[in-house]
Amino acid sequence: MPKFSVIIPTYNRENFVGRAIASVLRQDVTDYEIIVVDDGSSDGTQGVLADFGDAVTSIYQDNAGVSAARNAGILRAAGEWLAFLDSDDEWLPGYLGAQSNQIEQYPQAVVHMTNSVSVATDGRRANYFEEVGVLGEFGDRRVWWEPRPLLMVVKRHMVFLQSSVIRRDVLLQSGLLDTGLSIAEDVDLVARLALRGGFTFCRDERVEVIRRIETIDNLGAQSMKNLVDRYLSYCKVYRRLLASDNLNRAEATALSALLAQSRRALGNALVLEQRLPEARRQYWDSLLTSPSLGSLVKMVGTFLPEAASRALVRKR
Repeated sequence: MPKFSVIIPTYNRENFVGRAIASVLRQDVTDYEIIVVDDGSSDGTQGVLADFGDAVTSIYQDNAGVSAARNAGILRAAGEWLAFLDSDDEWLPGYLGAQSNQIEQYPQAVVHMTNSVSVATDGRRANYFEEVGVLGEFGDRRVWWEPRPLLMVVKRHMVFLQSSVIRRDVLLQSGLLDTGLSIAEDVDLVARLALRGGFTFCRDERVEVIRRIETIDNLGAQSMKNLVDRYLSYCKVYRRLLASDNLNRAEATALSALLAQSRRALGNALVLEQRLPEARRQYWDSLLTSPSLGSLVKMVGTFLPEAASRALVRKR
């Protein structure tokens, strides 16, 4: 059994997937298997994968989306730990070694997450933990051990799968990625894992997320639906989490507030699509979840002429 199963979903990324695989092959830790799931590519991706020979296990499936592709890799995986990498991103040297050290130092953790850096086409670099507002909270710590990480996940958006390794048995117990979500599938999965045990967060940048301009479709582009789909997905995630039986009061309060915000945002999106009765229902549900003046005003606005209701939404 390998220590790590590296899962790389891909779709129409023949120009990039080879670099992602090569970044794994350059790691100092070699106790891993690489599983690439080609989600129905129509370009030369299969030829690129063939060039790696036995170093890569390749799975081809009809196009079903990034969650289905990751799930196929998870079900094929044999490693104790699942490590995810997108086909246009790259691990920096020493990534798996650093994760191995975290596993040894914190054997009770179910997820180990490192920092990452986004690299724009003009060379600008953005630190992920800094972007989500937690880097300053590390203080002198290089590694942050969080025994109850749910609030870190849902409030601070500490959900980056490409820089995470996850205990395979715990993921299988918590359930696979939800293929019914058009977006926020990563939030959903990592939040469910956060209810199963502690996480570590390492401030070191160990992954490069390459922001490229592409003329082809890809898995990331497929997941970005319209605003209605986006907020329907978040509402589903937060409703499901609120149904968990092991939340403490702070977690339940935070999730209720996030659900109310998502319902209000969904109402806004429905107003902009001229679906006022549906928007009214979402504002009402938002009020029931976590009362706010904003939801009340916008719900009242749905009884006004359409132009006035839309103006309230745009005014925020």
